[in-house]
Amino acid sequence: MQARERKEALKDIFTAIERDAYEEAAQLCKRHFEQRQTYWLYAARIGAELMLRSGQLADAQKLYEAVVEAKTLPWAKLGVARAQLEAGYPQRATTTLESLIETEPGYTDAYDVMGRAQFELGNFQNALATFKMATQLTPASVNRLLKHGMMAWYAGERDEGVALLDRATRIGLDSKLYDPQALVLLAFARLDAAEQRGLTRCLENLEHLIDRQPDKPRLPRLLDVIKALVFIHDYQTARALEEVRRMAKTILQPEFDFESGCNLLALMTRLAVRSIQLYEVDAAVDTLGLRFCTSRALTELLACAAVGRNDFINRIRNAHNDILKLTEEAMTLSLKGDPQGAVVKLLADGERTLNAKVIESAHLVLQRYQARIPEHAELLARAQGLREKYRTTDIHAGLGEQAATGRAAGGVSLPAGYRPQNPEGLLAKMGTVGA
Repeated sequence: MQARERKEALKDIFTAIERDAYEEAAQLCKRHFEQRQTYWLYAARIGAELMLRSGQLADAQKLYEAVVEAKTLPWAKLGVARAQLEAGYPQRATTTLESLIETEPGYTDAYDVMGRAQFELGNFQNALATFKMATQLTPASVNRLLKHGMMAWYAGERDEGVALLDRATRIGLDSKLYDPQALVLLAFARLDAAEQRGLTRCLENLEHLIDRQPDKPRLPRLLDVIKALVFIHDYQTARALEEVRRMAKTILQPEFDFESGCNLLALMTRLAVRSIQLYEVDAAVDTLGLRFCTSRALTELLACAAVGRNDFINRIRNAHNDILKLTEEAMTLSLKGDPQGAVVKLLADGERTLNAKVIESAHLVLQRYQARIPEHAELLARAQGLREKYRTTDIHAGLGEQAATGRAAGGVSLPAGYRPQNPEGLLAKMGTVGA
């Protein structure tokens, strides 16, 4: 009865969402909150969620903070942290979350967001401890088992990670919360342990998911990775090399994402460890590094995929250093009074490397120094083309969050039919990653 009453009270908001008028819906929520109408707190929560998902991070944070000031609620304080994290300030988010967890130690969503913030800061061991706390509070949560398992894998605790991912697969394979990348990680583990039956089971489970969701283009990409692992296990060297070479040729294509990069690097590492020669491997590793090393966390994730080959790890870290140098050189030009020169350099480097950090840096300079850039319109069109083609605002550093659940940790489920807009101005957040 309460749900029906709330739906009637907020009818104008839900109606606006149903006709895709998200900005109007957000403003209606804000007015509902300010006038303290019936269900004003719930309206504020929907409005802040709409703002957060559409990239209006400052407005979302202000609304969450207004709720905290009016009536301290855990979800509002968590919303402040989410807005800080999405805006590229993970350190601020951790400070907010520490205060929240101190007063609400049983609020599990806070641990989810804290783990992600620590993850993006590159504090993998801290993130692992945080995700472990979340799974202890909710031991049957598929999503949290996935996050904890993947974080353990990346942090070097492979046995722990495999056990958690295996449990998540047993209890949640058919759940909409399940991330099939877990099967890929398990397949790598089965190959490393020479467990043929386990490797075959990973293949069968992924084929089962494809049968249930034939329209998901991501699943066949993951299946190709497991098939390559089967070829390696069965000593079908020629077929394994052919499959890896085919993947390597797609590194610069728009649809090749960070997850694909991690999986490919892990595959090339397995070949190299077995002394299976792939002559173009060094060039492929360098290309992967230059495209996807946008932060310390991303760089270390790629390095995790190459465990067993220190030369690959060094090449990945060197690529990150190269990207830092490129952005620093461009920023120096900007500081010396030549913002247009900085943009031109960043765009040239962005077109060469396809690195999201470089491309987004060019866009940032264009926004900040619009009046001082004579060729602003032309350069902005060029930058926007790169951003849209290579989805540089859409790199997300989640763990076990690929499934479209419709609700982020600490968020609220929006009415059916909601389609999030492509947010503008977000820094590359990386989320969900591969091996």
